[in-house]
Amino acid sequence: MRVTVPIGSLRKQEVVIDFGRKDSDGNGLIAFTSACGPARPEIALKLLAHNTKMVHGAFAVQDTPAGQMVVIQANELAETADPLEVCRLLTAIAWQADKVEAKLLDEDEN
Repeated sequence: MRVTVPIGSLRKQEVVIDFGRKDSDGNGLIAFTSACGPARPEIALKLLAHNTKMVHGAFAVQDTPAGQMVVIQANELAETADPLEVCRLLTAIAWQADKVEAKLLDEDEN
């Protein structure tokens, strides 16, 4: 599922929600992923260092048809997820990804 989240009055960010993942113990996960921009070696260490400051999610690199992309990705256990928590996580991932996208690309791609 793809959800477009408005970020303020002028920007928006797309978040992909995957209900089909499982953790290593077989528990169902809800995975949230939002692209920030193209992956480049010169920003990798900065993004990894920034992971320690993230409240929700973490930076990752994902293969896409457009090449490797920096994404913010988070997982939630499906069994214990409640609507308010899912909404909070969805908006946090979108907001964080949009801020990074603005810095990396200086535009609104998603």
